[in-house]
Amino acid sequence: GLLQLDLDTNQLIGTIPTVVGVPLFLQFIQVQGNQLTGTIPTEVGNLAFINTAEFFLNQFTGTVPEELCPLRTDVVSVTPPFLTKLTADCNPVLISSPNFVNCSCCSDCPLTLT
Repeated sequence: GLLQLDLDTNQLIGTIPTVVGVPLFLQFIQVQGNQLTGTIPTEVGNLAFINTAEFFLNQFTGTVPEELCPLRTDVVSVTPPFLTKLTADCNPVLISSPNFVNCSCCSDCPLTLT
């Protein structure tokens, strides 16, 4: 099955479809550097073996799904999953911008703007 989905810097527009949570063994999703909008689907929390999820440098709004938080290895001790990298446009200094999202368990919130 599909283990990696790397779509960074492809000038993609639109939203992430909810079917992204269907390939349950997906370990790597990287969609940074596009023009994606809307919210990050809660279905990404179904990705039980996800290791890296990078959503930054897009135009997402809302909140990074809380369903991802229990998968973070530094939030709770689990064997597997091993979500070690969760990155989104969630810099608390810039959170008032409409292109930033709330994220209670991100490992990184880049400081750069596009």
